Amino acid sequence: MHLFRTPARGRKRVTLVMDRLPKGTELDAQTTAPVLSALLAYRCHADLRIVTRSEPADPARLRALLSLAGIPDGAIEGEIQFRFLPIGNDKAELDLVEDELLLTDTWWNAWAALAATGHAQVVHLVRDAGPAADVSEDARQRHETLMRRSDLQHLPLAAAFDPLLAALARRI
Repeated sequence: MHLFRTPARGRKRVTLVMDRLPKGTELDAQTTAPVLSALLAYRCHADLRIVTRSEPADPARLRALLSLAGIPDGAIEGEIQFRFLPIGNDKAELDLVEDELLLTDTWWNAWAALAATGHAQVVHLVRDAGPAADVSEDARQRHETLMRRSDLQHLPLAAAFDPLLAALARRI
Protein backbone atom coordinates (compact mmCIF):
# COMPACT_ATOMS: atom_id res chain seq x y z
CA MET A 1 0.00 0.00 0.00
CA HIS A 2 1.47 3.34 -1.06
CA LEU A 3 0.26 6.45 0.72
CA PHE A 4 1.18 10.06 0.15
CA ARG A 5 0.42 13.08 2.31
CA THR A 6 -1.78 15.91 1.16
CA PRO A 7 -2.49 19.23 2.89
CA ALA A 8 -5.26 19.31 5.47
CA ARG A 9 -8.70 19.98 4.05
CA GLY A 10 -11.65 21.71 5.61
CA ARG A 11 -13.13 18.41 6.82
CA LYS A 12 -11.82 15.41 8.71
CA ARG A 13 -11.86 12.02 7.04
CA VAL A 14 -12.37 8.46 8.24
CA THR A 15 -11.04 5.78 5.91
CA LEU A 16 -11.90 2.10 6.16
CA VAL A 17 -9.46 -0.26 4.42
CA MET A 18 -10.98 -3.67 3.73
CA ASP A 19 -10.84 -6.41 1.12
CA ARG A 20 -14.41 -5.91 -0.13
CA LEU A 21 -17.73 -4.50 0.98
CA PRO A 22 -19.81 -7.38 2.35
CA LYS A 23 -23.12 -8.33 0.73
CA GLY A 24 -24.64 -8.95 4.16
CA THR A 25 -28.36 -8.85 4.72
CA GLU A 26 -28.04 -8.70 8.49
CA LEU A 27 -25.78 -6.97 10.96
CA ASP A 28 -23.00 -9.33 11.97
CA ALA A 29 -19.22 -9.40 12.33
CA GLN A 30 -18.77 -9.10 8.55
CA THR A 31 -20.91 -5.98 8.24
CA THR A 32 -19.91 -4.22 11.45
CA ALA A 33 -16.79 -2.47 10.11
CA PRO A 34 -18.48 -0.42 7.37
CA VAL A 35 -21.44 0.46 9.61
CA LEU A 36 -19.14 1.42 12.49
CA SER A 37 -17.00 3.51 10.11
CA ALA A 38 -20.06 5.31 8.76
CA LEU A 39 -21.34 6.03 12.26
CA LEU A 40 -17.91 7.33 13.28
CA ALA A 41 -17.79 9.63 10.25
CA TYR A 42 -21.30 10.83 11.08
CA ARG A 43 -20.44 11.44 14.73
CA CYS A 44 -17.18 13.28 13.88
CA HIS A 45 -18.73 15.34 11.04
CA ALA A 46 -16.15 13.76 8.76
CA ASP A 47 -16.05 12.45 5.22
CA LEU A 48 -16.08 8.67 4.82
CA ARG A 49 -13.85 6.81 2.42
CA ILE A 50 -14.11 3.08 1.79
CA VAL A 51 -10.93 1.59 0.30
CA THR A 52 -11.23 -1.93 -1.01
CA ARG A 53 -8.27 -4.12 -1.95
CA SER A 54 -9.72 -7.30 -3.53
CA GLU A 55 -12.56 -5.92 -5.65
CA PRO A 56 -14.03 -2.51 -6.42
CA ALA A 57 -16.72 -1.40 -3.96
CA ASP A 58 -20.35 -1.29 -4.99
CA PRO A 59 -21.87 1.85 -3.41
CA ALA A 60 -25.27 0.11 -3.38
CA ARG A 61 -23.86 -2.41 -0.89
CA LEU A 62 -22.93 0.36 1.52
CA ARG A 63 -26.35 1.99 1.12
CA ALA A 64 -27.98 -1.37 1.86
CA LEU A 65 -25.84 -1.92 4.96
CA LEU A 66 -26.55 1.58 6.26
CA SER A 67 -30.25 1.13 5.61
CA LEU A 68 -30.14 -2.18 7.47
CA ALA A 69 -28.57 -0.32 10.40
CA GLY A 70 -31.31 2.31 10.31
CA ILE A 71 -29.11 5.05 8.84
CA PRO A 72 -31.11 6.83 6.13
CA ASP A 73 -29.67 8.03 2.84
CA GLY A 74 -28.09 11.43 3.29
CA ALA A 75 -27.57 11.06 7.06
CA ILE A 76 -23.81 11.25 6.62
CA GLU A 77 -23.36 14.92 5.87
CA GLY A 78 -19.87 14.57 4.45
CA GLU A 79 -18.70 13.10 1.21
CA ILE A 80 -18.63 9.33 0.79
CA GLN A 81 -15.79 8.17 -1.44
CA PHE A 82 -14.86 4.76 -2.79
CA ARG A 83 -11.36 3.77 -3.89
CA PHE A 84 -10.05 0.50 -5.24
CA LEU A 85 -6.43 -0.06 -4.23
CA PRO A 86 -5.60 -3.57 -5.47
CA ILE A 87 -3.28 -5.75 -3.42
CA GLY A 88 0.00 -6.16 -5.27
CA ASN A 89 -0.41 -3.11 -7.53
CA ASP A 90 2.76 -1.15 -6.84
CA LYS A 91 1.48 1.87 -8.77
CA ALA A 92 -1.74 2.29 -6.79
CA GLU A 93 -1.51 5.21 -4.35
CA LEU A 94 -3.79 6.66 -1.76
CA ASP A 95 -3.77 10.22 -0.46
CA LEU A 96 -3.77 10.74 3.30
CA VAL A 97 -4.63 14.03 4.98
CA GLU A 98 -3.26 15.12 8.33
CA ASP A 99 -5.00 13.41 11.27
CA GLU A 100 -6.92 11.05 9.01
CA LEU A 101 -8.10 7.95 10.82
CA LEU A 102 -7.46 4.64 9.08
CA LEU A 103 -9.61 1.71 10.17
CA THR A 104 -8.83 -1.81 8.96
CA ASP A 105 -10.86 -4.97 9.38
CA THR A 106 -8.16 -7.58 8.75
CA TRP A 107 -4.70 -8.04 10.17
CA TRP A 108 -3.09 -8.01 6.69
CA ASN A 109 -4.65 -4.65 5.83
CA ALA A 110 -3.56 -3.32 9.24
CA TRP A 111 -0.04 -4.58 8.46
CA ALA A 112 -0.05 -2.82 5.07
CA ALA A 113 -1.48 0.42 6.50
CA LEU A 114 1.08 0.52 9.31
CA ALA A 115 3.92 -0.15 6.89
CA ALA A 116 2.72 2.72 4.71
CA THR A 117 1.93 5.28 7.42
CA GLY A 118 4.58 4.46 9.97
CA HIS A 119 2.58 5.71 12.94
CA ALA A 120 -0.42 5.16 15.14
CA GLN A 121 -3.33 6.59 13.20
CA VAL A 122 -4.37 3.05 12.31
CA VAL A 123 -7.08 1.21 14.24
CA HIS A 124 -7.34 -2.52 13.68
CA LEU A 125 -10.95 -3.68 13.95
CA VAL A 126 -10.26 -7.26 15.03
CA ARG A 127 -12.82 -9.53 13.40
CA ASP A 128 -11.41 -12.95 14.18
CA ALA A 129 -8.91 -14.80 16.34
CA GLY A 130 -6.16 -14.93 13.76
CA PRO A 131 -5.01 -16.37 10.47
CA ALA A 132 -6.63 -19.50 9.08
CA ALA A 133 -5.01 -22.84 9.80
CA ASP A 134 -3.70 -23.20 6.25
CA VAL A 135 -1.68 -19.95 6.04
CA SER A 136 2.10 -19.79 5.87
CA GLU A 137 4.35 -19.60 8.91
CA ASP A 138 5.46 -16.16 7.72
CA ALA A 139 1.82 -14.94 7.81
CA ARG A 140 1.39 -16.36 11.31
CA GLN A 141 4.50 -14.56 12.53
CA ARG A 142 3.38 -11.26 10.97
CA HIS A 143 -0.03 -11.65 12.63
CA GLU A 144 1.54 -12.32 16.04
CA THR A 145 3.92 -9.36 15.63
CA LEU A 146 1.06 -7.09 14.63
CA MET A 147 -1.09 -8.14 17.58
CA ARG A 148 1.78 -7.36 20.00
CA ARG A 149 2.40 -3.86 18.66
CA SER A 150 1.71 -1.27 21.33
CA ASP A 151 1.47 1.59 18.80
CA LEU A 152 -1.55 0.00 17.10
CA GLN A 153 -5.02 0.25 18.57
CA HIS A 154 -6.93 -3.03 18.44
CA LEU A 155 -10.72 -2.91 18.76
CA PRO A 156 -12.34 -6.37 18.85
CA LEU A 157 -15.42 -6.17 16.65
CA ALA A 158 -17.13 -8.72 18.86
CA ALA A 159 -16.82 -6.20 21.69
CA ALA A 160 -18.06 -3.39 19.46
CA PHE A 161 -20.86 -5.41 17.88
CA ASP A 162 -23.23 -5.72 20.87
CA PRO A 163 -22.99 -2.04 21.90
CA LEU A 164 -23.42 -1.07 18.23
CA LEU A 165 -26.59 -3.15 17.99
CA ALA A 166 -27.84 -1.69 21.30
CA ALA A 167 -27.19 1.86 20.08
CA LEU A 168 -28.94 1.16 16.78
CA ALA A 169 -31.88 -0.45 18.59
CA ARG A 170 -32.30 2.73 20.68
CA ARG A 171 -32.61 4.75 17.47
CA ILE A 172 -35.48 2.60 16.15
